Amino acid sequence: MELAQLGVDKEIKFCETIDELRKGKPSIIIAECVTGVRYRQNNYKVEQEFKKHEKYVMSLGMYMQSHADKVVKNKILKPSNIKFNKVYKPYKGQDLNNKTLFVWRQGGIGDLLFINPNLLYLKKKYPTCKIILGCGPQYHSMVEKWEFIDEVIAMPFNISLLFKI
Repeated sequence: MELAQLGVDKEIKFCETIDELRKGKPSIIIAECVTGVRYRQNNYKVEQEFKKHEKYVMSLGMYMQSHADKVVKNKILKPSNIKFNKVYKPYKGQDLNNKTLFVWRQGGIGDLLFINPNLLYLKKKYPTCKIILGCGPQYHSMVEKWEFIDEVIAMPFNISLLFKI
């Protein structure tokens, strides 16, 4: 599969500065569901669903894992005609009062714990900013207790939500 079809960088680059990081494309993609399927992330108890012909925002890693059903060898997802890097509006230090900030986690629980103080800082600095956190459903019970998070959504999520934010 060609990574360019997904709108992501062909090579993983390690960045030494914030400017280098900002120039890179995020490893979040938009995929279209080829066939409907219910699944569980990491064998978590909550089922999620991909609906046929719907488009979903997800990490590149989840796409690679979910791209094809290994048992029946059918395609589940394909690259969307909408590229995430074309609709993505990165935070560059602008005033966030009366704005919505959507943050997603791509790693595990450690990523959430490390981002916690940053989000707390942003909420204190911009109290009227709505902070939405996207993560796997297995982490919701933890992050829903963080009083500076206004909403938690399950990753992956339907692209329609991205345009409502």
